[in-house]
Amino acid sequence: DHGKTLALVMPALWKYLRKEKEAKLLQYADRVWGIRGEDTDAVIDAAIEKTVEFFKSVGCDATRTAYGVTDEVIEKIILVFERRGTKLGECAIGAQEIGQILKLCAK
Repeated sequence: DHGKTLALVMPALWKYLRKEKEAKLLQYADRVWGIRGEDTDAVIDAAIEKTVEFFKSVGCDATRTAYGVTDEVIEKIILVFERRGTKLGECAIGAQEIGQILKLCAK
């Protein structure tokens, strides 16, 4: 289910790419949640947390445990992406980065 995947992966992806996406995340925090402030890390953290709360409010759990995504499953996903040799997005996210992002997902 696409919504569940977004609820799980998007917050971790934003944490992983927070420096590369800082300007967009600050814009998102302001425009979507009305969050502003001097401490950019705090603003981004608050926006990510509000997003997680939103997903939960519409019935999408934002934890790996809810979907059975164990460390073993993550290792299998890494192997699939390594075999494919695929890089995703403008930041060219590869297999190892995908593994790191999935490990950042809340347990």
